[in-house]
Amino acid sequence: MATESDLRDLLRGPEPEGRTAIDLDTVLTRARRRRRPRIVAAQALGSVAVVGALATGVVLGLPATQPGVLTLAEDAAGGAADEAASGPAVEDGQLIRTPSAATLNACAAPVNDVVGSPGLVLELVPLVVSAGEENIPVAVTLRNTGADRVVGSSELEPTLTLSREGIVVWHSNGPRDLAATMIDLDPGEAMTYTATLEPIVCGPEDTVVGFRDDLPAAEPGSYELRAALDVAPASGATAPLLVTGPPVAVDVR
Repeated sequence: MATESDLRDLLRGPEPEGRTAIDLDTVLTRARRRRRPRIVAAQALGSVAVVGALATGVVLGLPATQPGVLTLAEDAAGGAADEAASGPAVEDGQLIRTPSAATLNACAAPVNDVVGSPGLVLELVPLVVSAGEENIPVAVTLRNTGADRVVGSSELEPTLTLSREGIVVWHSNGPRDLAATMIDLDPGEAMTYTATLEPIVCGPEDTVVGFRDDLPAAEPGSYELRAALDVAPASGATAPLLVTGPPVAVDVR
């Protein structure tokens, strides 16, 4: 097949007999049209290369850390710490805060019967105690009633709440051990904690600023005891689970 160079040589030479004249402009135009797709394709690849280089530059140009996110995390942590230090907020005897085991109930307020996370339950046994008795050990059983294995951790002790006629008279308080208890329960399995009961009567101010040393002992009569526990799943994919259970009777004599 004749090339553009051959055609030029042919046109420069004498015109052969019996051959029609060749239109040089038409030949060159057709040749350029055949080359144009290749040129466009090359330009397109070049554009992709430039975009790729720009994108790489953007990625590499990102800072290793994001100060805004870190600041928000620090502020959130500080706020949570301040709130924990000042105690749960109480208005008209009602606890105002997202329920957790430690902040579920307030002294002299109606008892908060929250249904805990499905698949886990806390079990207690009825008690008979003496008026004025102190530091009463209470066995609290965490049972996996669901169909899945539960793996996670919790505090060393569940939170107890003592109530009478639907009003809180005492709940677990004071410094809490930050150590964790590991949880690994197959369906139907259970583990037992030991919590401490103090059958005394507290007031609204005790929940907010801390329990006084001279609180009166609970009078003889019938009371109810409840337990609550925050369980942190090992996966960390969800917030801590609030686990509760049915109340049991406490007879103070």
